[in-house]
Formats: sequence, C-alpha cells, structure tokens
Amino acid sequence: MKQENVVTAQGGFGRVIAVRLKPGTDVLVGLREACERNGIKNGVIVSGLGSLATVSICNPTEMPDTKAGYGYGSPQILHEPWELLGISGVICHDENGEINLHVHINISDPEGNAYGGHLAEGTTVLITVDTVIAELDGIEMERKYDDSLGFAILNPRTK
Repeated sequence: MKQENVVTAQGGFGRVIAVRLKPGTDVLVGLREACERNGIKNGVIVSGLGSLATVSICNPTEMPDTKAGYGYGSPQILHEPWELLGISGVICHDENGEINLHVHINISDPEGNAYGGHLAEGTTVLITVDTVIAELDGIEMERKYDDSLGFAILNPRTK
C-alpha cells in the first residue's frame, strides 16, 4: 500500500473573531479560551502581534529514543520584553472533540534580534496581544495519534 505524502481538505472561511489578550494573560491559554467561548474547533490564526513579558517556546530536537527520531523537549524560557512580530497556527481538536492549538510565534528582543518557535504555555502578555481567528467551514481539523511517528498530528478532511 502506497503511503500518501500530502493530505488535503477543502472548505471555506466562516466566522472571524478578533481577540485582545490583556497584560499577564498566558497567550496559549487565552487563545484556547477564545476558541472555547466561540465554539471554534476548526480554524486558523490569521494574524497576531503585540508584546510579551515572558516567552516559552520549543523547537525540534533530536530524540533518538522516539519513533520519529525527533520531538520537542522542555520549552526554552526567555525573560525580558519581547515584540511579538507574528503568530500563526491551526485550531484543531482531538478525537474526543477537545480543542487543540498548534501555534508558532516570531519575536524580537530589544536589540531587534529575531527568534521563533512552537508556542508553549508560560508565554505572557506584556501590554497587549491582538489576534484574528478565522473559523473553517467544511473542514474537519482533527489531530490523531500517528503510530509511525509516536505523537498526534493533524489529519484534515472535508466534512
């Protein structure tokens, strides 16, 4: 049986919500709460910007003892004011319907050096984080456990 390398689903945009996260809010927790309040389980983070007090990000690292050989270790915690240059991600759900966000951020330090990575809990708002989230119509954004990799991955399908 041939393995499919590209999985696609087709649909359109539904509702669009604007979200402002206030100082001290955990960004990932706040975005999840916004999705829960608005019943968004299939969507995308269209844009986002702002400032951050603390950043918690992960990047892929070699993990020879895992099936994929790679994974995400403990988050890197960065302390100092950060400019949030951009945020993007997918809003999906697990097999039980629980909302699951996969979010990446780009940031810069006070000297303008840029960094980025997979957003983890513990990233907090300094002044504001302003985002726009779009709901997807006609697309099921489900994360399922992939036995060949050893973790859950996105499996989009047309409704």
